[in-house]
Amino acid sequence: MGSYDTALKYFHELLKNKKTKNNEIELISIYNKLGRIYSKLKRYDEALKFFDKVLNLMPNNIYYINCKCNTLIKLGKYEECLELSDIGIEVDKNDSLIYSFRAESLYNLGYLKEALDSANRCINLCPYISAPYIIKMKILLDNQENEEVLMVSNEANKYKINEIKCKAFYLLSLNELNKDNFNFALELINEAISFNYKDLDSYYLRAYIYRCIFEYNLALNDYNFIINNNGNIAFSYYQCALIFKEIGKYRIAISYFNKVLEIDPDYPNAKEEIFKLQQRLNSYL
Repeated sequence: MGSYDTALKYFHELLKNKKTKNNEIELISIYNKLGRIYSKLKRYDEALKFFDKVLNLMPNNIYYINCKCNTLIKLGKYEECLELSDIGIEVDKNDSLIYSFRAESLYNLGYLKEALDSANRCINLCPYISAPYIIKMKILLDNQENEEVLMVSNEANKYKINEIKCKAFYLLSLNELNKDNFNFALELINEAISFNYKDLDSYYLRAYIYRCIFEYNLALNDYNFIINNNGNIAFSYYQCALIFKEIGKYRIAISYFNKVLEIDPDYPNAKEEIFKLQQRLNSYL
């Protein structure tokens, strides 16, 4: 975090320089760097402002259009991204990434056929990008075509996109979980982890499944793995606290809620949970 803060300060200082203000090429470079840094920090609203500044100076550059599309996707602004993808295709109809962002926007807006067409177009242009395969798998799952999901993952594997096989089983597991098929969901998520043991999303899902089938110790193991691998630490501590609360270990639960508050003093419901547990403990005195 410190290196990013230093970089932000440096580039913002450069923007105050008169020479920089009068040098359009330099401005574009700085705006782009600031947008990328804010994106890495997940401060997407601020990133968007700088990508807008870049595009005001260079509106027909497909790279910067894609940077803005990616940011709009992160913000859930799918209609804006879809509109921008139209412009991007006019600028360069053979750019694969613009079709990937278009596919994701269309999918989230509910236009599944159009999303599938854009995903296929992206894959035809460049089969080494993972996102369009994931969109295809989601659409197939929406249509209950589970076997086709694995066929798509096998197609991606030909191009050595290793995370796709993991993602395929993750999506299949999530699909079964939504139908309360906990044991089958567990089998599938274990399969996902076997393809990519570092995929934290799979551990989040498996921990949740373990909680659903009351395997609390196994759920705690997964949350600890997430914590030790720099996942969402506050969320994981909060889930651990809820587990200890469920099994009646209130003092341990309070200690975990306090860990959450050390990271994020405004974490939703953490203070209320501590208050309730303190009351419960006091009632035993």
